Amino acid sequence: STTGDRLQPQFTLAARGPWAELTFGGPGAAFSRASPPVWRDVARVEDGYWQVRIHSIRVGNITVDHCEQGCRGIIDTGAARLGVPAATVPKLSAAITATMGTTGSGAGCSGPDLQLDLGAGEALKLRAADYYGPSCNSPRLTPLNLGEGFEGVIVLGLSVLRRYDTIFDWGALRVGFALNAPRAVRLGSGALLGDEGGALTPSVTFV
Repeated sequence: STTGDRLQPQFTLAARGPWAELTFGGPGAAFSRASPPVWRDVARVEDGYWQVRIHSIRVGNITVDHCEQGCRGIIDTGAARLGVPAATVPKLSAAITATMGTTGSGAGCSGPDLQLDLGAGEALKLRAADYYGPSCNSPRLTPLNLGEGFEGVIVLGLSVLRRYDTIFDWGALRVGFALNAPRAVRLGSGALLGDEGGALTPSVTFV
């Protein structure tokens, strides 16, 4: 994460349940190293947000929104749910049916993957437990009516950030997404365990 003693122009977020590790200078101890991050350039830099282009929204093999007018995902650690344009919510809600299994390999919340297409064969893939929550009661979607200039915005809240560790590179103006490794990591006095929604309690580290 560093070159010699020089910190990299990066910070990373690794969220686990109610806890998160925020690290400046490069990836911290909790950041997933199971596979290399998928990097995407920051879209519309002049807006001042950490956001990436979304090419389409898919559920399984069904394209729910082709994003013909342009979509972009804004990363927001203060949003518990996935925010999508209000006009897309009815079709998306109808497609993401999920059921709760109780035995064997079918235990837990199951349903089709919700995919946010990043282009070039890559996507952010959310499982049913990510977009419904472990209780599998109802989809955790927030309809967005953000007004002029925010058409096509998708808010990448904690339902995404608990699934993908995120690295923000302000030197190259890009964002990397790494599928988190399901393991327990202790930061200070708190263990990063659990899968419920809600606000994050951060642990800040400089590497």
